[in-house]
Amino acid sequence: MKVIISALQVSNNNSGIGHYIMNMTDALVKNFDHSYIIYISKGVKGDYWTNEKNVKVCQKDFDKTSFFQRNFFEIFCFGPNVNRFYPDVFFAPDTKLPLGLDKRIKKIVTVHDLAVFKYPETYQKSRVLYWQKYFDSSVKRADRVIAISYATKNDLQEILHVPEEKIQVIYNGVSSIFRPVNDPKICLEVKAKYGLPERFILFVGTFSPRKNLGRLVDAFARLHNEGSLPHKMVIAGEKGWKFKQDLERVKALNLENDIIFPGFISHEDLPVVYSLADVLAYPSLYEGFGLPPLEAMACGTPTIISNTSSLPEVVGKAGVQVNPFSISSITEGLFHLLTDSQLRKRLIQLGFERAKFFSWDKAADELNKTMKL
Repeated sequence: MKVIISALQVSNNNSGIGHYIMNMTDALVKNFDHSYIIYISKGVKGDYWTNEKNVKVCQKDFDKTSFFQRNFFEIFCFGPNVNRFYPDVFFAPDTKLPLGLDKRIKKIVTVHDLAVFKYPETYQKSRVLYWQKYFDSSVKRADRVIAISYATKNDLQEILHVPEEKIQVIYNGVSSIFRPVNDPKICLEVKAKYGLPERFILFVGTFSPRKNLGRLVDAFARLHNEGSLPHKMVIAGEKGWKFKQDLERVKALNLENDIIFPGFISHEDLPVVYSLADVLAYPSLYEGFGLPPLEAMACGTPTIISNTSSLPEVVGKAGVQVNPFSISSITEGLFHLLTDSQLRKRLIQLGFERAKFFSWDKAADELNKTMKL
């Protein structure tokens, strides 16, 4: 079987979807002996898959951040480019299905979330309509739609009216690199590299209004003002839309010395940072899956999550659930998890067990079966 995969969303500083593409593609290539053609953007290290004898890598002359050039190619040029290879399957792991694909090609798309429909105010207005139209068109033209959670499946049915029989739920996995790191030397090196404090509450993710950083900062401010906890906060990730509002909020609360912004943390260092943190706080307003809580649990770090969207489905009973719209709820959740040693011990163990349920090999196996149908 000849399979073409769009990995144009992959960069050297991957976010959630980039990690999904990397891990799912790695597991497919490793476990299933198809012929693969993988499209990547300029600037991405091309040696990810070039050593595999059954893989051909096509690197385009634009990078991930070239919004108009990349999207013009994906919509209008990608289809004819793909057709010349006569593939059996085209897999769009970032939901973007090109126009003009040959009807004989089986088209599979992954939908990560429908935040652009449910929370359009958390995106730039200039891109909301474009993404809404493109996502709707992609799922309608696809032969099979992969939802990464049952919450996302429900959204697909309710918002885009996708028939249930067209949707398959395939959970994300958790990479094997996410495990507790206890080596003192490694921990000290990573702590110095990112300027991390001795004890801290951690958030990981791209700065975005949907991530609810404003309320998380307010909740931390309440704990800090009470003076009962020695913790600082580390907010790690790339700066997204409206990130300046988060920085201004920190400044207004006079917390510049207590909230650290180390920027993007490399994939290799992330397990160490999770292991160093006392808590991962993830009170997002909406998620299609939510990889950071799963990664933190695999590293032995207890988590606080929102009681909305996919997060309770993924984390289950292994995390403290809070109302993301209530600063008091987030504050109370943080306080209990930081001060109740028995609760922490129980959730750490439950987290380890829960994380074992999610595997990229399992996800790739389910996707491979779908490709063969």
